[in-house]
Amino acid sequence: MKLLGYKRFQGIYKCVTQVRVMMYRLITLMLLLPWAATLAQDGADGGPWKLCGADDLAQFIRPDTGALSDSPIRLLADEGVATLEEAQVAGDVRVDQGDRQLRASSVFMDRTTNRLNASGGVSYGDPRFAVRSQDAELDLNGETGIFNQAEYYLPSRNAQGSAQRVTVERQTQRSLLQDVTYSTCVRGDEFWQMRTGSMELNDKTGRGTARDITLAIKGVPVMYFPYLSFPINNERQSGFLAPSAGYDNDSGVDIRIPYYWNIAPNQDMTVAPRLLSKRGVLLGLEYRFLRQRDRGEIHTEYLPYDRVYGNDRSAVYATYQSNPLPRLYSNVLVQAVSDDQYLDDLSNNVDLLSTASLERHVDFRYFGREWQALLRAQNFQTIDNTIFANPEDEPYSRLPQFLFDGHWGQRFGGLDYKLRGEVVRFEHDDDITGDRLDIAPGVSLPLTSSGGFLTPSLSYRYTAYNLHNTPPGSDNQPTRGAPIASLDAGLFFERPMQSDWWYGDGIMTLEPRLFYLYVPYRNQTDIPIFDSSEIDSNYSWLFLDNRFSGADRLGDANQLTTAFTTRFLSTTDGREQWRASIGQIHYFRDREVTLDNTAPVEGSRSQLIAETLVNLGPSLAVRGALQWDVDENRTQRGAFDVRYHPDPYHLFNLSHRFVENDLEQIDMAMVWPLQSRWRTVARWNYSLKENRNLDLFAGFEYQECCWSLRMLARQRRDDPEDDNPTNSILLELELKGLAGIGSDIKNILEDAILGYEGNDSY
Repeated sequence: MKLLGYKRFQGIYKCVTQVRVMMYRLITLMLLLPWAATLAQDGADGGPWKLCGADDLAQFIRPDTGALSDSPIRLLADEGVATLEEAQVAGDVRVDQGDRQLRASSVFMDRTTNRLNASGGVSYGDPRFAVRSQDAELDLNGETGIFNQAEYYLPSRNAQGSAQRVTVERQTQRSLLQDVTYSTCVRGDEFWQMRTGSMELNDKTGRGTARDITLAIKGVPVMYFPYLSFPINNERQSGFLAPSAGYDNDSGVDIRIPYYWNIAPNQDMTVAPRLLSKRGVLLGLEYRFLRQRDRGEIHTEYLPYDRVYGNDRSAVYATYQSNPLPRLYSNVLVQAVSDDQYLDDLSNNVDLLSTASLERHVDFRYFGREWQALLRAQNFQTIDNTIFANPEDEPYSRLPQFLFDGHWGQRFGGLDYKLRGEVVRFEHDDDITGDRLDIAPGVSLPLTSSGGFLTPSLSYRYTAYNLHNTPPGSDNQPTRGAPIASLDAGLFFERPMQSDWWYGDGIMTLEPRLFYLYVPYRNQTDIPIFDSSEIDSNYSWLFLDNRFSGADRLGDANQLTTAFTTRFLSTTDGREQWRASIGQIHYFRDREVTLDNTAPVEGSRSQLIAETLVNLGPSLAVRGALQWDVDENRTQRGAFDVRYHPDPYHLFNLSHRFVENDLEQIDMAMVWPLQSRWRTVARWNYSLKENRNLDLFAGFEYQECCWSLRMLARQRRDDPEDDNPTNSILLELELKGLAGIGSDIKNILEDAILGYEGNDSY
């Protein structure tokens, strides 16, 4: 559950009637614990009950007209005798009041007290509840009723059951039930059924209690519990959440049983003990709060002694956001783990944002009308030694950093003005430290029309340093300043096009573009690398004014980018049926500025960069990207994707990734129904460079009306160089309307398969 707003606190429990929620969360009988898990809202198409069919009592559900309970009473019958004091009617008797209706073969009514005695196939229905009984006693003034030998139906949860006696007291907001059954299965063919001796539902307190409870599967009792307290309304309630269980060869049996504590309407806490049979007991805690101007959450885990690792282990993730003043926002982020192997061994249960380095920061951001400013303190914990092999490779801390970014458009003769500035102090335990000032004012003149655009731009970037721990004889206060001039121009050509191909009739465009950039060379060998790196090349890279990120390197440039884009737009619905772009940079001189101050980069042209997208239909798309070394006639980078996703139940993804001398991977995934109840899921992520699987799993999902089963066999490597993969078999059984037991396979599939939807209605 995510605490993102007051409205998110609503709808956690979807129990809309007293009897409907009386069995809510009784799956705890299987676990000897009550729970308070969030129920998923059913879809309008039938949701998980699509395979069930209509219940016999569904005919008695009344439309929700919003009529008041004190509406006039109407009584219709085939025959009857009535006086001022009483009425005796028979035949097809109907008693209507608002959106409630009672039907019976015979009804006696005391008109002085508005009491009814109904018999002979009594049925009662309102928008949320239907009941059928042998006889009934109703007090319309006191709004109480007693139904004997009753069967009930709750349409919102497709729940049905029976009760020896149902007593409803609307004024006291209580309902009492005796000898009750509950199931979401088809009546008379229950795969699972809950049975309880007695139950009390109190709408005023929002709680229900049940005693003498048994869970039966296929008619066989499997668990007994003497007492249960559970929520019966949409308010959050304390209790045990649905547990999870699994197994892998590193940690052994993995069982997690979280307890949810509803501290206040705007605060909650989840305590989650987790048993790892090979490692020990890990305690997890999550605390969240929400106020009008601030919110926050803390996730932490602690394992007193990991028997496999041989030491204590812990992790923490905490955030805090606030809006103390108009236009002023603050953000605090804290992430930490006890050791580099924590996430690989114990998984990312505290929702850490990265598995390479963990960021910690405190931000204050102010938004003006045409500018914004940021004040930040930031550092990192590095946990991936394959990326940060040496201590000096670890990222610098910014203690503090001040950023300013302003843009003022269409001022003084149609000119656009911009100003970007930064003041920052860099700290590091094993390298040069210091302060940096970076400021870049600029001006541009955008000229646009329906047929093209022309934008000349000019800026000046000045950077100054005050360094510490520098080598003897080096400049402690280097500076660098250089103008940046560019000219960006493009044209738009289009013509109507008729085609018998899949894309039909439409408009085809041709969009040539030229981008000239000039930056003079400046010697930057005395400037250390605090936060700069070469930007990965892609199509947008062709139009950048600096080939380096950060401010420590300003790339010299005298170059011209030539690029073309063509696209086809359907005249039927305006969709882009296909698009293709290609471009290249032409260098008029060698690039002398490098990250490590090595020899200049030679060559008169960049790699040829091409991207394409083809929509073969509303459900099938093909994407491709290629970077071709025209001098060496070889591919530097490549990507190819095919995605077929005609509906939420059918999915096929195929992709290939290639980076020269770095990686080459194939990723194939599918979700495919075999028939109305069976769906298979699979993924194969394979590294061609290391010739080994990175993530391989296959499994199935089986659906019935009131239960589903998921099973997955998985082999996974956190790093391509791992010799020993983690093997696991995951199993999840869901009793619909109650909970799932076992591993959370839905979340695993959502993370591993792009586009997967854990929908139960296939």
